[in-house]
Amino acid sequence: MGKYGPNTAQVNEIRTKIPTISMEQAVKIDELWREQDIEVWMTTWDRVHRILEHGYKNRRDFWVTVWGEIWVEDIRGEILEPRWAGIRDAVLAVLVRGLVDEEDFDVLYNPWRETMEVEK
Repeated sequence: MGKYGPNTAQVNEIRTKIPTISMEQAVKIDELWREQDIEVWMTTWDRVHRILEHGYKNRRDFWVTVWGEIWVEDIRGEILEPRWAGIRDAVLAVLVRGLVDEEDFDVLYNPWRETMEVEK
């Protein structure tokens, strides 16, 4: 088990791609994220938070990872900072993969997958 749990390899894969995201890709991820049905996204977000509260080994470390380390080290900058939600959700999706159903995973991961043309 790695730094980010059982899905460390997938988190690291996203982290290595973040610095290479072009403005066009950042805008597309953001647009796809914003086009989602807000009710569906909020329901998914709520389910993920409940799962994390009960199923993640150390919830505090999880939040530090997503909003601290990855934000500070990977996302900050004029291209990505205003468009970070879709990128954050992709990282969140792979962190909780195996704890959420496929539908919730897709809601969080699809803007990244469609833009970066990666497999699930």
